[in-house]
Amino acid sequence: MSQLIYLLPYREMTRRYGQEASPSVFDNMNILHPYEANKIADYMDSGMPILEFMGMTEDPLTGQWDVPHYIRTDGKFAWDGVLARWVRAHKVRLPQDFLDYADCDQDVLVKRHEEASDQAKMVDKFRDKIIRRTP
Repeated sequence: MSQLIYLLPYREMTRRYGQEASPSVFDNMNILHPYEANKIADYMDSGMPILEFMGMTEDPLTGQWDVPHYIRTDGKFAWDGVLARWVRAHKVRLPQDFLDYADCDQDVLVKRHEEASDQAKMVDKFRDKIIRRTP
């Protein structure tokens, strides 16, 4: 299994990690066509959850705590709820290699989701074994 590529393309997302050299989201808004932005956001929303919290997280642009707090993946890339929100709401530019990977036919998407589902089943089986061994 290869290492996931975590999408943190904008300085507003990476400030807390000390990566100020990234471009600003303000220079990259309204780039995607609305249809393409919704298609990509739907793809991102349907990703396999890696980490998900019940609460919300802060939107660095608005300061509002109204963004679903999660990290999802498609098996190659990983992203958080903030980036998915910005794609839908602000049509922000995304790395071309991600767009190329996400822009595929339905058969490939179905296969990826089946593979992710198989991986999730393996994790569940492992978790069940661990829980059964715990007193």
